[in-house]
Amino acid sequence: MAAPKDSAEAIAAATAVTKEYWAITDQILNDGGKNPERVDAVSTGAARTYVHDAAAQVLAKGVSVGGSRAVSVTQSYASDATPPGGATIKNGFVGLTVCNDISGSKPLNADGTPGNKGDVMRAAENIEVTYDPAASKWTVSNYILPTGAVVSC
Repeated sequence: MAAPKDSAEAIAAATAVTKEYWAITDQILNDGGKNPERVDAVSTGAARTYVHDAAAQVLAKGVSVGGSRAVSVTQSYASDATPPGGATIKNGFVGLTVCNDISGSKPLNADGTPGNKGDVMRAAENIEVTYDPAASKWTVSNYILPTGAVVSC
């Protein structure tokens, strides 16, 4: 995949890889946290670490999370990115605010009883996506967890 021609193309590509990131994350959680390296193809940095850490917790507790989530983009922007030691990539960084709807997820405890989803079923979250010119692809690089009060969407 070539570098983005414009911000619209960058945002579309970033949205697609973000949805793939969440789909793979859901598969890993559905599988009880096994083989988290599946997400490595579409993620780097903190976004990758988040999934690996969540998978380790799920695996250690013997739980799984069935069902699925819905992720929709509510805000987006693209800007230039300059990788370390590299040339500036026009529209090579995309910031997304997404509504992460987990109401369709079905957590199960190790004993088979329903798990706790928490109090907020739809939360606004921020995702950072970067274009990697060496690999010619977009990756989710950061998943910014809300601090303080969770904002519902």
